[in-house]
Amino acid sequence: MKPVKSHSSQLGFEIHDADEFYEAVAQIRREITVIGDAFNQALGMVDLPPEIERFSGNSCLAEQIISGRQVAPEGSMYRGEFITHGVFDMRKSSNGLTFDRLDYPAGSVGDELIARMLDVSERYLRHIGFDNGCFNVEFMWDDEIDKLWVIEVNTRISQSHSELFLRVDGTSNHEYAIDVALGRRPEPGSRRGPYRMASKCLLGRADDGVVTSTPTQHDLARLRAEEPGCTVEVDVQPGDRLSELPNQDPYRYVLATVYVGGQEVDDLEQAYERASELLPFTFE
Repeated sequence: MKPVKSHSSQLGFEIHDADEFYEAVAQIRREITVIGDAFNQALGMVDLPPEIERFSGNSCLAEQIISGRQVAPEGSMYRGEFITHGVFDMRKSSNGLTFDRLDYPAGSVGDELIARMLDVSERYLRHIGFDNGCFNVEFMWDDEIDKLWVIEVNTRISQSHSELFLRVDGTSNHEYAIDVALGRRPEPGSRRGPYRMASKCLLGRADDGVVTSTPTQHDLARLRAEEPGCTVEVDVQPGDRLSELPNQDPYRYVLATVYVGGQEVDDLEQAYERASELLPFTFE
């Protein structure tokens, strides 16, 4: 269950029984208006079809639980032409409920499956009449039954992709969005960046606590020395209580965001592991 409008999986809960359902409903009712009320202001500016108008930004929906590999194409529609910016792997953590890494370009699935995802994306966008704008689509592929699920369609670029495009293609996806806005055809796929692959990695913690220390400049310098091109954004500071941080999903608190580059997917995995080892956080 999750709100119709959210951010970073906030207030999204996996439900197994009635107790979990009512606990989730109580928390959603307390917090849903943070984004829902703002979304209602946007909805108030447009004419809505009746089946949408009777709901609000503070509504929820129920989804079937699906499993598999999650992959996200991004692109743009420009004067009727479907253009692909790139395709990303969304790699889950061991608990299957959150994401550890976002890798570019996608390597967990083959070209044939990516072509199917792009075909579905294009047909859907044409069906709704979308043009002269950017998009990204999240898919889940159940390889056991070869079932391809559409999770969501976003009519925008993803800010999570921007640093990865810079490392691999040598330009941010913001350039493609600006091209479309100025009536110029985007030209993605140059591959002029310093790396063949790049990853956005999230360092997180499942349990609540108060942060007592974060990585020092020495810790950050050591990681950069071992992993050239690695950049780190520390998202917490001493004194922060994790449960009071904004924009967190229900199953993990983000401590730091690490961007890395490499020539193979093994390089990305190694850099993620070293970042986890070399960036110490303490709590009470």
